[in-house]
Amino acid sequence: EWFDPVVVPRKIKILDRLPREANGKLRRQRLLEVLGLAAKKEASPAPPPPPSLITYRLRRTFPPERSFVVRSHSVHRCADREVHEILVEVPREVDDVVGPGPAVARMLSQVICRVAGLGRPQRMQGAGLRQAVSAGEALLLRLEVERRHRRVHFALVREGQRCTEGIVDYAGADELREAQVG
Repeated sequence: EWFDPVVVPRKIKILDRLPREANGKLRRQRLLEVLGLAAKKEASPAPPPPPSLITYRLRRTFPPERSFVVRSHSVHRCADREVHEILVEVPREVDDVVGPGPAVARMLSQVICRVAGLGRPQRMQGAGLRQAVSAGEALLLRLEVERRHRRVHFALVREGQRCTEGIVDYAGADELREAQVG
């Protein structure tokens, strides 16, 4: 849980008197120095380098209790489509304020990109949740991969009802469509 910074205990420093100047003014900088909170002015040789990719990945990883659990994954063909059915479980620990929606969106984008293997996604249509998803629920993620058209149709289903559905187009899909029309 997150606490309001006001209620978090901090170190208290008691002063016998405030460090006022001869004219009675209390300067902020002088008070910070007495309290030991003033920033020390040291010449820095160069700005620190940007965080590495490894650091970024570490920040983006979630603890195990906040990760989706894949229960099963089956693949079959239906006409010219490769159909993946993945049974996932929503994490039990989710943010109470925003709910599992953002986690579902992240999971969808990661799984779709990994399973499809079509490169860089260009456009996603219809990814909003139609029904509420609760922590700990088992959902079926159905992906229909059209490699020829560089497109993935996805649906997240709970007990036969679709929670969300949409289409992801990948880079190069527009050129393929133009070539077929022309």
